[in-house]
Amino acid sequence: MKKICGGILCGALLLVLGSCSSSTGSMKGSGLPAGQVTAKAHIDKSKNQVWIASSKVINQLGLITREDSTEGRMEANIRDAKVIVMVNPLTPHSVRIGVNAHKNQLPDRNLAAEIITKIQERLKSS
Repeated sequence: MKKICGGILCGALLLVLGSCSSSTGSMKGSGLPAGQVTAKAHIDKSKNQVWIASSKVINQLGLITREDSTEGRMEANIRDAKVIVMVNPLTPHSVRIGVNAHKNQLPDRNLAAEIITKIQERLKSS
């Protein structure tokens, strides 16, 4: 009986852990490991338009520490969090943007979502 209960508990734990890791999402080709993207969006604008908007938003919120427009990767420090923004073209007129924000080694989903929202708002107003 003990072995059966233990097996059921282990199976349930694996099911829960498996669900958690798949719900964080990943972006193939984003330069971020699976499970590291804390917010993502599809935007119907060119890579250059999204890159410029992203750069302006990140500069308003914090300090860009590294950027590579060819790779579509930007790193920054915002409110004591390490932030990575990835802009990946899907077509000439659409991109997928992913934001990874971690503070004290824990994901900061609110900050990541705020960054995505501000980039989308900036693109709408331009």
